[in-house]
Amino acid sequence: MITSCNGLFISIEGPNGVGKSTFIERTRHELDSLGEVVLTKEPTKTRLGSFAKDIESELSGLAYAYLIAADRCHHVSAEIIPNLNAGRIVLSDRYVESSFVLQHYDGISYDKLWEINGGFLIPHISVLLTAEQAVIANRLNQRETFSKYEEKMTRGQELEYYLKAADYLSKKGFNFITICNNGIEDLMNGTNRLIAEVKKLLMEED
Repeated sequence: MITSCNGLFISIEGPNGVGKSTFIERTRHELDSLGEVVLTKEPTKTRLGSFAKDIESELSGLAYAYLIAADRCHHVSAEIIPNLNAGRIVLSDRYVESSFVLQHYDGISYDKLWEINGGFLIPHISVLLTAEQAVIANRLNQRETFSKYEEKMTRGQELEYYLKAADYLSKKGFNFITICNNGIEDLMNGTNRLIAEVKKLLMEED
């Protein structure tokens, strides 16, 4: 995998219902004083990303893994790299790490997933959000619609898959920070911890 330069690339990951959106918004607010922040996500909001999301229930295995990788390829080249080259801080809601959870659940081995995704950009920081299963389940109960993976995977399974994926990807050079996000106190402590890591990286670059 190639590494990014100039700007700072942070991926935010974790099970559905773990509170990524709230965590990302607070992180963006805290990072505003350190530089220009760009929010992005996968699947992307492009026609390709929207198609990948819409057809999720009809595809599985390698077919869906390659479709997600195609969307990611465009995401990296058209959005992430240009913003990094402009010196911005890029926060991505989901990235490569999700493929090592969702597509692995679809039966694809880690090694095959690395073959598909091994050429993409490594984030400076990969944030893995966790929470108690009951907390996640309660948050999901407030939703009206669910993805294929939300319906099929238990919360315990999803947490386990993320931890195993993080272990595999750490050996490939990913820099994980695991943050518990059970409530507001965890949210504040977690974002403060991430901001401290970002400041450390920015000082190293200077």
